[in-house]
Amino acid sequence: MEILKRVSLVLPIFLLSAFAEATAPVAVDDNATTDPGQSVKIELLANDTDAEGDPISIQFVGGADNGSVDWVEGSSFATYTPNSGFANDTDTFTYTIVSIDSITEATETDIATVTVTVNAITEEPSSQTIENEVTGTNNKKVAGQLDLACDDLIADEGSPKNLRDRCLALAKLAEESPEKLNDILRMISPEEMLALKRVSSESTRMQMDKVSHRMQQRKVGGSNVAFSLNGYDLPINGGAAGDSSFPEYGVFASAHYSDVERDSTSLEAGYEYSATGVTMGVDRRFTPALLAGVAVGWTKHDLDYDGSGGSTNSDLYSVTLYTTSNWRGLNLDVQAGTERGSFDTQRNIQYDESGTTFDAKIKGNTDAAQYFASLQADYPISLDALSLTPYVRADYITMDIDAFEETGGEGYEMAVDEQTLKQYTFKAGLDASYAISQDWGVLLPYVGLSVVNETSNNYGSVSFVFVQDPNQQSFELGSEGEENLFYQLRVGSSAVLARGWSVFGDYSQILGYENTTAFQVNVGLRYEL
Repeated sequence: MEILKRVSLVLPIFLLSAFAEATAPVAVDDNATTDPGQSVKIELLANDTDAEGDPISIQFVGGADNGSVDWVEGSSFATYTPNSGFANDTDTFTYTIVSIDSITEATETDIATVTVTVNAITEEPSSQTIENEVTGTNNKKVAGQLDLACDDLIADEGSPKNLRDRCLALAKLAEESPEKLNDILRMISPEEMLALKRVSSESTRMQMDKVSHRMQQRKVGGSNVAFSLNGYDLPINGGAAGDSSFPEYGVFASAHYSDVERDSTSLEAGYEYSATGVTMGVDRRFTPALLAGVAVGWTKHDLDYDGSGGSTNSDLYSVTLYTTSNWRGLNLDVQAGTERGSFDTQRNIQYDESGTTFDAKIKGNTDAAQYFASLQADYPISLDALSLTPYVRADYITMDIDAFEETGGEGYEMAVDEQTLKQYTFKAGLDASYAISQDWGVLLPYVGLSVVNETSNNYGSVSFVFVQDPNQQSFELGSEGEENLFYQLRVGSSAVLARGWSVFGDYSQILGYENTTAFQVNVGLRYEL
């Protein structure tokens, strides 16, 4: 009886102790990784425990915000599937585990969180190359270079992000909309840089013409006139006003405005530019047959490429030394000088890629230096008030445009190599003027026509490299080159006034220059003492 009493006292204590020592299971958070649109099967109970060794099962599995979770009751696995378009992010869901104490049959639970990482979308390059989807010499060169660079960039996830992103988008376009690539590659192609040589050489010839005109004007004491045709001179000799004492000193100033439009070709971007500038100088006549002087000039260009493709602006400054001499009626004119300045460039690229609009304004800046020389021979023939002047002329220009790198292209920036040019221009022409005496002085209307040939040994190509190309592989784009034969026409008038003053104005135009139309207006004055 005593034993029963003791058991009855111990049993409640034992049961209370068992309840007190019963512990809940431990649910440990899980992690999983999958690719966009791909399901992943996750073992939820693999790392969950129960200190007393009681069996563990899943009681409940919650849902996810950015995907679906499938679970079959009684299973220890859950399957997560990310929603369409969900990528490069994480999603979560929770689950509850339960265990039943083997002694007390008490139910214990715990909750854990499953974090699923959904990888970024990985786009594989198209098996079709960009080059195979485009036409045109320049487009194929640029596309071929992009194909080479993109192969390495796409394979290397640590490569520069901007050009790699462009490569992925172009590869997608090559598969889905290859018909768009021609226009896009034309924008990417840096054809605009090919215009720098043309603008520079035209500016230099324009300054040489202004000085040549001044020499013509001083040959007979300021009684004749000269003018330029879009950078080429058509000197007018003859006509006389005032005395024959040949003023010793003279100063002059002229202003010009020109407009040039060049059509787009398979090799070069089309553009239109206006040029404004001034030329001023002073000279001295040492003998009736010898004159020498110095002139300075400034020209500003504002150029816009076709189709809102970008722009180029420049300021160029020149210094010219010149002399003219006469031997038995034959005039020889010589000049030499330099022109220097800078170019600010901008290329615009805009197109649709991967559902968004890509828009970049790619900027560049470079300096240019030119040296030039000119030799002209003419022989004026006077027939009373009419003066006819046949002439021949040769110009030489050597040019260097510094290498530079563009910025702001989001992958399409180019490193532009140094550009050099050695160009020869030959011309032959006939000018005519007619002197009409007035009470206030002499009026000299004039007209001139010349035939011109341009030639060079290195006008053709410019070398480029994509700044972010891991291989820094260069490619070259060629230009149309110079025009072998074209014509220049000018009409105008000069007025020789009293006390050493004279003024002039003229209009000139280029004829027969393929893909190019151009005109120029000049006004000026001179004073001799």
